[in-house]
Amino acid sequence: MGVSCSRGEDVLVLAGYHNNQVPSFKIVLVGDEKVGKTSIFMRYFKNQFDYSYRPTTTVSIENVVKKLNVPEHAVVSVTIWDLPGTEEVDLRKSYYKDVDAAIIVVDSSDRESVELAGTWKQDVCNHSTITHSTNNADVSYIKADPSSIPVLLLGNKYDLVEERERLEVERNEKNEDEESQSNDKNETESEENKKQKEEEEEEKQVWRYEDQQIDKTEPVPEEIQFLQEIAEQNGFVGSVAVSAKDPDGSVHIAIQALVRHLLERNLKDSAIKKMQAVNIKRKKQKKNVKDEQNEFHPLKTVGIKELDDLFSECNGAIRLTGQLTEGFTEAVKKFKKDCYSTDMIDTPKASMEDCIGGIKQTLLKDQELVAIDDGGFLQLACKGKLLDEDEKSEDVKKVMLTFQSEILVCSKAILNQCPNIDTHLSKIDGMILNQCKTLPDVLSRQEQVVTTRNIEHVQYVIDNNRARIKHARNQASECLQSVDNTYKKIKASLLW
Repeated sequence: MGVSCSRGEDVLVLAGYHNNQVPSFKIVLVGDEKVGKTSIFMRYFKNQFDYSYRPTTTVSIENVVKKLNVPEHAVVSVTIWDLPGTEEVDLRKSYYKDVDAAIIVVDSSDRESVELAGTWKQDVCNHSTITHSTNNADVSYIKADPSSIPVLLLGNKYDLVEERERLEVERNEKNEDEESQSNDKNETESEENKKQKEEEEEEKQVWRYEDQQIDKTEPVPEEIQFLQEIAEQNGFVGSVAVSAKDPDGSVHIAIQALVRHLLERNLKDSAIKKMQAVNIKRKKQKKNVKDEQNEFHPLKTVGIKELDDLFSECNGAIRLTGQLTEGFTEAVKKFKKDCYSTDMIDTPKASMEDCIGGIKQTLLKDQELVAIDDGGFLQLACKGKLLDEDEKSEDVKKVMLTFQSEILVCSKAILNQCPNIDTHLSKIDGMILNQCKTLPDVLSRQEQVVTTRNIEHVQYVIDNNRARIKHARNQASECLQSVDNTYKKIKASLLW
């Protein structure tokens, strides 16, 4: 008995709740009078059916704790409200407070009842509210998001549909028997003709695929087809045909499926929120690490004036080297990003040659991209008029402006500063090395106790500082090399 639930979307089953709280859901049963809402209510909670009809005049509320096999044998608390079909709108609004899901009950054998399902769903979506508490302990109610409330279409009285199907089958069989008897009277064949026909069939012995096919699928009743159509048209989470009259478990299965959908959705939302929190935490950690890496830390002092003065002279050059390195890297990234955003390249990680080639392809036939020497580097220029109203011209202007203001400026600064930085740091490093040769004498002049431990500590700090000086010199050399490579790549791309 009953038609399986048709689902509008797949849901993700994740790990169970990680706290000790039992998930609690409030579900409302709504629909026209005489469709069997109370019968559904009684069948689910007490597995009973009352053959006498008594209109529901007050709200019935029952709670039950259920164990679901999926996902992971979860235990949930389900509270179902059986609402009168003739209740006033204002009262229904109060029943829809903090509702988690709704079941629209219709008479599956009555087409008009099924057609009104969309109206009931709209009633739930329009009047559902959620409790909102403020810091002042004031309670207010705000409109719930309709997409957050799954609504199931439950077609009751499926036994009447089956009864109609049974009577129709009996009537068709009776008509077929009468027609067969009439044909037997009007059409008789002689024994000889029959025998001859059988012999011919035996001689042929032709196997046909369609003769072996037996249609074992039962056609879906038109009432159920209509129920599914209404569910799809009005955005129900699914449609189910049941009979509260028959103790076949269809009512229990349908409501359990809705509860499982709620549980799975909550688990999915919880997992998504947790993943978002983890991603935010990771981004913050990355930002902190990056900030810490970019933050400049002066060279450590050793308490010896001659050495500390030399270390202090290095700090400015080391800081500037880091700034120039980071500045040039970010300038190239921004230039490539602008080329990508204007569809000149296929990926923001493309090469400099690809970027220049993309600019050339964007230009019109009477335009030409050229490079002009500027302070040891190159300034991009366009021969031919760039039309202001032309979209491609605007893209070229944007990209070339980024090149001039970012890459050109950084490259000229590197060409001007890095050679001096290398020379300056090399000179001071030599002076530090000379001071280290007479370290015990220097310590004694500073009126410090000359011990092996003191000498080792000072030497350790000096070695670390010299390593940072060497790293800064390498950075300056790499910056110069990067600028030179970029210069050559641009020149080569313009020759293609």
